[in-house]
Parts: sequence; C-alpha cells; structure tokens
Amino acid sequence: MKHYQFGKGNEKGLKSGAFWFYYKLSFKPVNEQLRVEAAKEWKQIILRPKHKTSLQQLQAFTASNLELNLGNSYPVIDASEISRAVNEMINKEFGGGRRKAFDLLSRQFRKLLSPG
Repeated sequence: MKHYQFGKGNEKGLKSGAFWFYYKLSFKPVNEQLRVEAAKEWKQIILRPKHKTSLQQLQAFTASNLELNLGNSYPVIDASEISRAVNEMINKEFGGGRRKAFDLLSRQFRKLLSPG
C-alpha cells in the first residue's frame, strides 16, 4: 500500500488516522523499525482508549509502505499429522483395511454431496 493513502502528503489522511484504519485490517509497515514503533503505539491505544497518536508520529509512519500481514490467522496444517490421524482411524475403525475404509467413506461422502 502506498504512503499517500494513509497520510504522506495527504493532510486529511493524517488527521483522519487512516494509518490505524489500515493497521486494524492487518496492514503493517514494511520497515521493521516503524513496524515495531507502530506495535508499541497500538498497545498504548488499546490500553488507553482516549490516547491519540500525534500527527508527527503518524507522519513518521508514512516513511514506509504498508503490507498486508495476516500472520498466523490461517490454520497451519501439517500433512504428516493428518496422515497419522487417518491411519489411526483406519486401523481402529476398519482393522487396517484401507480398501474397506475407502469404499465405505466414499459412499458416505457421495451421499452427503448428493442433492435432495
């Protein structure tokens, strides 16, 4: 995201606090130092809801583009854990019979997906 959208050379963007609008949507400064400063400032806003970031600080944040940073908001899936769980289920429920498990579970799945 370009600087202008959240205040660089855009007084309305600065005064509106547009930086924090984007920050809440998970857009964070690309510049590491500014990312750390923004995180500290955000903590102050959370701890003291009446706290207002200075225009000088908001202007400083415009020295960096913003990037969408979703962090760990998506599930981390380890295929080996899924494989182990499937194998355990097949061993427990089907006596290790993979073909038997596949046939039954395929029929159940098709039934779930069939219209009506």
